[in-house]
Amino acid sequence: MKSCDWQKAWGVGLAVIVLYSLFNWALAVTDPVESNYALTAKEMLLRGDFLTTYIYGHPWYDKPIWTYWMLIGSYSLWGINDFAARFPSVIAAGLSAALMYYGMKRMTDNSRMALWSSVIMSTFLEFWYISHGVITDQYLFLFSLGTFVFAFLALREYSVRYLCLAYAMAGLAVLDKGPVGLVLPGIILLVYLIGQKQWKQLRLLFHPWGMFVFAIVALPWYLYMYHAHGMDFVEGFLGLHNYIRATISEHPEDNVWYYYIVIWLLGTMPWGPLVGYGLWKAPKNNLYRYALTWSVVTILFYTVMATKYMTYTYISLIGFSVIAAMGLEEIWSGNVALRRRSYGLLVFGEVLLLAIILVSAGWKFLPDNHEALLLMLMSVVLLSIAGYRIYYRHQQAVTALSYAVAAIVSIYTIAAFLLPPVMNSRSGAELANAYTMKPSDDVYFYGKFSASYVYYSGHSAVLLTYGNKPITDVWAIGKTVMPSEHPSKLVADVYAGTYNADHPAYIYVRTGDVEHFKQYVPEGRCKEVQRLGKDGKDWVLYKAY
Repeated sequence: MKSCDWQKAWGVGLAVIVLYSLFNWALAVTDPVESNYALTAKEMLLRGDFLTTYIYGHPWYDKPIWTYWMLIGSYSLWGINDFAARFPSVIAAGLSAALMYYGMKRMTDNSRMALWSSVIMSTFLEFWYISHGVITDQYLFLFSLGTFVFAFLALREYSVRYLCLAYAMAGLAVLDKGPVGLVLPGIILLVYLIGQKQWKQLRLLFHPWGMFVFAIVALPWYLYMYHAHGMDFVEGFLGLHNYIRATISEHPEDNVWYYYIVIWLLGTMPWGPLVGYGLWKAPKNNLYRYALTWSVVTILFYTVMATKYMTYTYISLIGFSVIAAMGLEEIWSGNVALRRRSYGLLVFGEVLLLAIILVSAGWKFLPDNHEALLLMLMSVVLLSIAGYRIYYRHQQAVTALSYAVAAIVSIYTIAAFLLPPVMNSRSGAELANAYTMKPSDDVYFYGKFSASYVYYSGHSAVLLTYGNKPITDVWAIGKTVMPSEHPSKLVADVYAGTYNADHPAYIYVRTGDVEHFKQYVPEGRCKEVQRLGKDGKDWVLYKAY
């Protein structure tokens, strides 16, 4: 690639890092997912153990090591805070944008398609959302993108060097997410090559050098964990968090066939029409078929899995970004009327629809921020009108689409500014800061636990479980890794004199669970201390003694 192409690649990547870092310092770590990653990395850092993942003082086998290493590195650089917790995903997003530009330039030798595939990918709604998360998925996306790019180059050029790079990327994906980092790309490549009847390339796919590179990258940590923890690691990681997740739904209400179709419609906003146009009009060459196979097989693969999460099909955006860029290239080469219609569809269609959806949601959940929401809508409309007028006068579709991107960036920047109160409502940060406790005080959560409270406060806590029936659900057993006990144990400790006015027990209770909680703890030995959350309606803090 030419030096100017490298500058564009890193320029797009740096722009993504800067824009997606905005307001991250104000976004609290949320429950129930982000807090597990943030707390585990914090415990590992404080323990000085950078190989075994720990939570609540014992090994935790939910995910492999890579994301925790990134979090530990960020904590070491920035301190343990909200910005540091979100910074690794932002870096992965910027690297993904740069790698997409590099990959498309190498695959097509078209700088324009490379630029727009990177810009489109980086401004998909799902990409923006996950790039702000304290989760594993943005690094999985980065490494899967590397596998996508280098595997295609390896097959096209019959290159063992590129194949080794693809296997190295798959190895990093396995270090980040588990076996799916190799299994899913492997299935995609097999389907593509068999469909294309490329038997020579099929043999290349199993080249021993590629497998050797994969083993060097991925296996050492897994071998260490097996050596250190034996079958507990195998049963916890491969058993519960991989095999059981694939066969027994963690969230049965989401196990419907159309789940990922809805996710696709939302996740590809505001470029959905352009993706659709690319699927319809883009030339059906090898790159198109490869990208389509990547995206469709990903969606089908997770559709047949029992457990469904909105992030599972995230890597399908890689193929859809390429197809959208190919569709955009067809628009460039089309007639003026076609370009005008396409711009109107993009800007006055989905870009405006995205703004209206976010403004409507904000109007309901953020009643104190109506001015900012109206500013978002006005900025999108004005940028859209300005872009169309410039296009109409000069017939420069690139300039017009640049205004569309500016409108999208405006939406996301204001949305990031508006997110803090929403994130705080799903976090234990306020609970940790609202009431001062002594380090020796015992803290309980009734019914619903907050790992983010433990993360922010540095204070251990115990879950008081509902009911008298033993837990039998496999997911309830597997996910209940925090200290837990029945409320009757707390009551017995109160009457036994374990707790008194100088050494009380503190219990956080959701307002909806207050009446149920009072059935266990006698009113005379338990008093309300404080109400917390939005207008004091989310949590009630009790003191028992």
